[in-house]
This record gives sequence, structure tokens and C-alpha cells, in this order.
Amino acid sequence: MIGYVHASSKSDVPSINGIWAGKIGGSQVVACFANENYSGRASQFGAYFYLQHAKLIGLQTGDGNGDLWSEGDAKNPTGIWSVRIKDNILTGTWSSSTQTKKLPITLIRIRSITSYRSSTCNSEDGIFVPDVYKLAHSIKVMPGNIKLVDGKRYRQLTALDGAVKSVELIDSTKSAAELNAMLINELRDDISSYYACATRNEGNDKGGWRRVKHDYTSELEPLFWRANWISFSKIEAGDCGGAHPFSEYTPVTLDSVTLKEINLWHWVSGSRKADASDDNGDYYGNYRASEGLNKLIAEKAVKQRIAQFPEEVHEENGCVDAIRDNHEYQIRLGDKGMVFTQHFWHSMEACDDDVEIPYGALLPFLTKTGKVAVKEIMEDSP
Repeated sequence: MIGYVHASSKSDVPSINGIWAGKIGGSQVVACFANENYSGRASQFGAYFYLQHAKLIGLQTGDGNGDLWSEGDAKNPTGIWSVRIKDNILTGTWSSSTQTKKLPITLIRIRSITSYRSSTCNSEDGIFVPDVYKLAHSIKVMPGNIKLVDGKRYRQLTALDGAVKSVELIDSTKSAAELNAMLINELRDDISSYYACATRNEGNDKGGWRRVKHDYTSELEPLFWRANWISFSKIEAGDCGGAHPFSEYTPVTLDSVTLKEINLWHWVSGSRKADASDDNGDYYGNYRASEGLNKLIAEKAVKQRIAQFPEEVHEENGCVDAIRDNHEYQIRLGDKGMVFTQHFWHSMEACDDDVEIPYGALLPFLTKTGKVAVKEIMEDSP
């Protein structure tokens, strides 16, 4: 099935939005569906391409349910899709505009561990650029050394001479096969991002893409795997020809049984999304901690910074001041507590650090759900 290993989960919302791969008749295709919002008007859009031709074909919805789609111009379609979804499998019929030819459609939803990767048609990331997609799925993935996290084994996977790294779980668990499928999807998406970073749209009358000087790396590692949860850390960095190099840290926590993504901030009382206009969804971007919790985090963060750089204690407008003024963090599960990570602006990225607050000390700041979950983690601690 065109290079992707497929995963499904009954916990998924049965929405058509996302990336799908499979066949129309005997031809392999990749499709993507998403929502768009212009001037307060929400609508759905879609596109797909045949792997053989690697050329995007637009799709327009013909009903509010996303079950009927017109290929090309809605008034004069080149084809019509009639589809339905069950258990992350999309089936239906492709019909010619004259209804003289009909072909079966069978597609499987592509899931990655970072949910935005599974639901976007973002061509800037290279995920849904046909030529880049084909190239990414031709790249050989190399298995590496076996490592341990919380006593469980995993193997590192690398591609492009180590520029892109992911993992494969070795020890068998109830959902290991599905999670490994999601992890290989994530790796293929990162290979796509590598090649998207290496190309630029000319933006002129000639159109097309050209190779540019670039530097892109991504690395994903599991850092916690106990009780019913597994936390990953993902770092993407590079210089793709923009104003500045970039470095993005993304922590991801999953329920290790259902594979549902968990927003750990929902375990923390009084937290809220730092930027209301952030379009990265509920799971990504910084959150603001409550005053009491922030005081606890900041005090430990300052101690860590001064212990490492004693000379900064008297420095004005430096890292220590930035840490004291900060309220925004990303979060993951750690060995002895929750790990809060600052993510400062570009000129202050050197001040970023992980601050681990012991699980016991966090209990007064947690919601009811958070307290139950954290107590389970504490009971499962070695």
C-alpha cells in the first residue's frame, strides 16, 4: 500500500478529515480532506492524486456529511465520489460524470503519533506534495541499536544518513503493532519535510520547484513508558532558507492501550492555551500554568540555571530574568515527575530548559482526572 504502514483505532472520531491511502479500482491513490475557514465561513475541501501520475485533483463536497464529492469543477465534474467511513476505512464508489463507468474506492486512514500530521493537507510540510510523497516513500529506513525506556525495549530507525530518526517498539504490547505503524508514518512524514525543506516554489511564471541549500533534522525518542501512558519527545531543527533557522520541540503523550493522544494540561488545574489564535489544535503549542504552579516551576528553573551558569545571577535581561517572568510551557511525563519545558523566542532559545516537578508535589495543582492518573503512575514507579 504505497509505502505507508496503516493503523486504525476505534477511539478515532469517524471524520473524513485526514490523509488516506489505498485504491480506486486497481490504481493506488492518496487523498486528503480538511476544513477551511475564510471570513467566518467554514467549509470542507479535499484533493487526491494517483501515485502513477502524481498530479493533484481537487475535490469539492456535495453535502454537509462529507459523503458525496465532486472531482474538479462541481458544475461539470470529471468524476463523483460516494463514500462512507467505518473503523478508519473509507469505502465507496467513483463514478464518471456520465455514470457510465464505476470503480470501487477503498482507502485506509493514515495516522501518525502527532495528530496534526494525521489531519492536515499542508503542502508546506511536504506531506501532501505528490512528488515529495513519492520520493519520501522510496527512501530506505535503517534499523539501529536496541535501547531501553522504563525497562521496555525499542529500536532506533534512521533515514537520510541519520538526518531523520524515529523508533520501533520491540516488546510486544496490546497496541504495539498499531503504534509502530503510526511511528513509521511519522518517520515518512519527516522524510517528506526534509525534502520540502530542500526545495522552494519559484513563484514565477515558470512555476515548479528548485533545490536550495538546506539543513533539516528530526529526532523522536520515547522518554516515559509506564502505567497506561507513553511520552515521546520530538525535536525538529533546520534552516530552510527563511529569515532564521528554526528549532521546534514537540512532546507527545499517548494512552498506550487506546493510542488516544492525551493533553496533559487537562490534568492541571487552572491551565489555559497561551495563544488563543494558535491554530495547532488542542495538543500543541504553549500553555500557561496557574500562578501557584508557575511559582513552583520558576523557582526550580532559576536554581537549575544558576547552578549551571553562576555568573548569570547578576546579569540583567538575561536567562534568569526571562525564566522568572515566564508562565508558558510544554509538558510531558518524566521519570520522577511532569517535565515542563520553556520555549522562548528565537533570540532567547538558549534559555530553554526542562524542569521536572515531582509527581507528589504536583497533586495539589491537578484536576480530579489528573490526580487519578498521577497516582497510577506513582504506584507503577520502580
